[in-house]
Amino acid sequence: MGQSPEPFPSIYCLVGRITIEWAYLEIALDQCVFTIRARTGKTIEKETPRAFERKRRFVQAAMNKAPEFAIFVDECLALLERANALAKERNERVHGAIFGEEGQETIVRFIGYDFAHDLPVIRHRETTLLNLDDLAKRIARLGQEMAQFSSRLASKFGR
Repeated sequence: MGQSPEPFPSIYCLVGRITIEWAYLEIALDQCVFTIRARTGKTIEKETPRAFERKRRFVQAAMNKAPEFAIFVDECLALLERANALAKERNERVHGAIFGEEGQETIVRFIGYDFAHDLPVIRHRETTLLNLDDLAKRIARLGQEMAQFSSRLASKFGR
């Protein structure tokens, strides 16, 4: 592989902001996991989930199975649905290599591999600095909402 391109510093800042905002969102999701785990023990899942997708599925399963969470179901499932959509967008940006940029709007190209039937397929995604900034803001907003939700959940169940 050749030498990597030298992207604008603002791209690094935006990808870093996306990463940091996502960490705040996952901390709030962790609080939900810990609250649910303390309340339900190992009835939902034997191990405490650590990866985002497993945490999301764990919280979703708890909301659907445990009657004590009924008052939180609609709000929680809506938050998890939004988080899942943002996770896909975030992963494309954070786990892709910055391939280049051009123009006044600064088109940013990310490349990465997808695996279809165990064969690698190179994928290309394009976005702009404005879209990266918007993604960071949407993650931040959802992180704040998730934090408020996790606090209400924890206070309801004494954690």
